Amino acid sequence: MDNLILSADSVALLKTIQAVGTNSSLPCGQRIAYLLELNGRLKAAIAKKSFAASQLKIVVDTANV
Repeated sequence: MDNLILSADSVALLKTIQAVGTNSSLPCGQRIAYLLELNGRLKAAIAKKSFAASQLKIVVDTANV
């Protein structure tokens, strides 16, 4: 799952979410727990990417000055 997140494979992530959400063989609590964990991983990845982008902007701005 982390590889899908890091590669930003939105199609595969969406298919995974749909598969987990509609899988009736898993108890509802397990589906919710998995999806909440996935949500946390996605938020963490977005935060890391945002931080890296802001750091890159600082480097570029400093180089331009």
